[in-house]
Amino acid sequence: MTSVTTTRKRRTASVRRAEIWTAVEARAHFSDLIEKAKSQGPQMITRHGKLAAVIMSAEEWNRPQQRRESLTEFLSKSPLAGSGLQVCRLGFLAGRFSVPDDFDQMGSAEIEKMFDGECDEKPH
Repeated sequence: MTSVTTTRKRRTASVRRAEIWTAVEARAHFSDLIEKAKSQGPQMITRHGKLAAVIMSAEEWNRPQQRRESLTEFLSKSPLAGSGLQVCRLGFLAGRFSVPDDFDQMGSAEIEKMFDGECDEKPH
């Protein structure tokens, strides 16, 4: 990533895009940084010229993240779909195991608890 330097004058533009702040600027103008994140969207903070953090509003953070489409739907829209491309599978594990229908949801409650800092087990 290239080094980016900004000035206060440039940051005053009312353009809705991620702004770039150095760590020193962010620390010195933290209240402004929060207000910009609320009104203009995510604010990027660099340290030594490299992206180090992104500050966003609580509203944006809490916005539900929805899966746009499944992998199957995505692949069905591929330019290669229906092209007759043959996929060769080795099949050496065929019939040796099965994947449950709810595989992508297994353990979701436990994982959510872990992200919330609630863990049933003590660290090893």
